[in-house]
Amino acid sequence: MNEGLGSALGLYAQYEQIRAMKNANGTGQKELLETVQTPAPNAMQTTVNPAEALKQKMGQGLQIGTGTLFAVVGGVSLLYWLSRRK
Repeated sequence: MNEGLGSALGLYAQYEQIRAMKNANGTGQKELLETVQTPAPNAMQTTVNPAEALKQKMGQGLQIGTGTLFAVVGGVSLLYWLSRRK
């Protein structure tokens, strides 16, 4: 296991050295400028409706707030009950 991890780290170090050399002499920037990137033909792009995202966040906040309120009221009730018990 240790040997495998050492080998993997060695390969990663070599990769980083090559990348640093490309960036140092400008080859990396040249490759970046010359590389043509096209989107996948079957990629489905969905847009997030801001109102829907806000509605979900508000619902989560309401659940957390309600749970907190019940916990506080329950705790205060328990303490009151314990203080009045003889």
